[in-house]
Amino acid sequence: MRSHLHLLTLLILSACASPRAAAPAAPAAPAAPTGASPAPAGATDAPSSRTLARAKLEQVLQLARDHSFDRADVAGTALLGSENFDSLGAPERHQTLSLGAMLALQAHDPKRAQALATRACEMHEAQSYDWLLRVEAGVAAADAQDTGLAAKVVAERWPQLLPQSLHGLESAPEALRYQVLTGLFNFSMPHEPAGASAWWRDLALLQLERGERAASVSTAARVANAYIVVSIEADRRFDPVRRELSTRLDVGKIAQRAVDAAAKRAQNNPDKLQPLNELAELLGESLQLPQVLQVTDTAIEQVSKWGEVAYSDYDPEYSQLLDERAQALAASGRWDAAVIQLQAASLLPENGAGNVSQLIDLAALYNDLGRAAEARTTLRKLNPDNASAVGVMQYHKENLRAALALGDAREAELALRFLEAHREDALDAYQEALLLADRQDAGAKLLIQRLGRAHARSAALLAVQEYSAGSLTPVRTENLRRWQELLARADVKEAVNRVGRVGQYPLAGDNYY
Repeated sequence: MRSHLHLLTLLILSACASPRAAAPAAPAAPAAPTGASPAPAGATDAPSSRTLARAKLEQVLQLARDHSFDRADVAGTALLGSENFDSLGAPERHQTLSLGAMLALQAHDPKRAQALATRACEMHEAQSYDWLLRVEAGVAAADAQDTGLAAKVVAERWPQLLPQSLHGLESAPEALRYQVLTGLFNFSMPHEPAGASAWWRDLALLQLERGERAASVSTAARVANAYIVVSIEADRRFDPVRRELSTRLDVGKIAQRAVDAAAKRAQNNPDKLQPLNELAELLGESLQLPQVLQVTDTAIEQVSKWGEVAYSDYDPEYSQLLDERAQALAASGRWDAAVIQLQAASLLPENGAGNVSQLIDLAALYNDLGRAAEARTTLRKLNPDNASAVGVMQYHKENLRAALALGDAREAELALRFLEAHREDALDAYQEALLLADRQDAGAKLLIQRLGRAHARSAALLAVQEYSAGSLTPVRTENLRRWQELLARADVKEAVNRVGRVGQYPLAGDNYY
């Protein structure tokens, strides 16, 4: 939940323009009649209730922008409980409620967040982030009914936004997960987001545990992501229905089916980059690298011709499109071209703020190429405050790689300590960090723990499969050698065999942690 909450925070703050700047100017006071008695001293100086409330709202906004969330929460709660709150206009009241819900979640008070998000959702001014906050608050409050209600609205209006908002559901009680996922399965979505396949896998597992074998098969058959199919094939928990699923789930066919569906959606939405990015990503995963370049080059040509207006979702999708092209170039061994492409992408804004994703990816590519000094310089351009919790983990992982290559033991130790302290934000990043630091015993222990935890097992089983890595630099080749050495350990092999199996798949797999 934390990673998506950060993105919601940025969305809300960017949507909340200064209330004093946004509000219409108050009409001028009529002139006093000639000969009228002067107003009492100081009477015209007393601020109105609305002025006081606007000033308090601006204070809350500024504190939140400064990441002083505790102080912002105190000030926002005071404003919501004051008699001045009702004097605000509807847009300003909506801002206050949205901010209050976000700050309550930051303060780990889901019930209060849920109540405020519900009020914001009931207003005419409600935005997608209000419903997303309500979903997250419902999960955190273990309120299956309201989570399902809010998730239904998001699924119908903004399905692509729902997966991250439900991130906290992974570690929620099984009863809550079962109810919410069952509701999701029965929803009608205009476009099923990529993250939905993980929902159906998890729901199928819950159904198997409840003895609902036929329902489990039906649910798993809805999986449309090749990697999720791999995680099902690898998981012994699916053994009771493996025969039925073998005729319905084929990795190669599902990968191509996903590409075809994405191509059709891109064709039906010529004004949007997001479907093109989804198509490019799926093509890259299926190792169709020339097709990735063809898709991205066509979009780049449109932007060169028409500028930002060529696509309605230019920011942040265009920087991501350049990133997809760079990844395809790198996988093809065209390292210098990939660097140039990521350099260009890293200069573009992301969600109206400073770039994060492409700067991290550029630093990673520099590290892959053994150019640690340039990786460090790139990371220094990034403001970690703009990154999600997962992004911060990636930032520190790349900082660790650069420090190790430069022989900076102090910086490497600081980065590794951060990654260990925040490991639950991105277990795969911490897994890779231990590999980079050549701490094989600790890495084996972590992988065995991941395999033993029900909620982490699918990702761990995906990590241990054999994929087609594409072109690898010497640095990546050494990392892969260390990874394979770790997987060959007797304790790791025993842990894998206890809960799963290993296979070979015609999918991209350079991110094998």
